[in-house]
This record gives sequence, C-alpha cells and structure tokens, in this order.
Amino acid sequence: MGCDPPPADHCDPFWIRLTVQGMDVSRHSTGHKEACADPWLVMTVPDDPAVCGAVPRGGCDATTTTRRYFLRFTGEGWDTLARATGPGCAGAPAEFPRRLCEGLPAPG
Repeated sequence: MGCDPPPADHCDPFWIRLTVQGMDVSRHSTGHKEACADPWLVMTVPDDPAVCGAVPRGGCDATTTTRRYFLRFTGEGWDTLARATGPGCAGAPAEFPRRLCEGLPAPG
C-alpha cells in the first residue's frame, strides 16, 4: 500500500484492484463494481481477459467466462462469499442484501 494509508472508502477502486489481485484469475483481469454499500460488494471479474495474449493472435477464440462475485469487507479487505454466472442474486449467500443484486443481468 506504500506510504499512504488505504482509502477509508472500501468501495474505492484501490480496494477493488487489490481484491482482484488476490483472486485466482489472470493478472490482466480487472473488477467491475456493480454495487457497493459497505460492507457489501458485488462485482464481475473475467477469468482471463487476455486469453489470446495482449495482442490477440489470429484464429484465437477470446471467449472467456465472466463471474459475479459477492463479497463482504472484513476489516482486512474484501472476502469472497460466493461467485456465480447467473443473473441477479443467483448464487448469492442468504445474508447478502438482495437490493444490491436484484435485476442485474447475467455477467459477461
């Protein structure tokens, strides 16, 4: 985190980037925040957005799976509660606030 303290706003892009860096996804993946109301976050992350390389090779199929992640801030950082590929709150744990995911289209 360097010399500066992390942002107090846990929905800040800094925390999103830090969280994605700790996930089992490609180092090229970026998180897209869909909704955030501390301590809850719902975001989508592609498994491997650079499957065909930084400059896509001819004939390479760049289709990749994008998943929706349901997270809770624990004081140390965002903790993944569940991930899913369906629309809305499909796959969200029971304690996750439905107002943050209802009506969201399937990721991807």
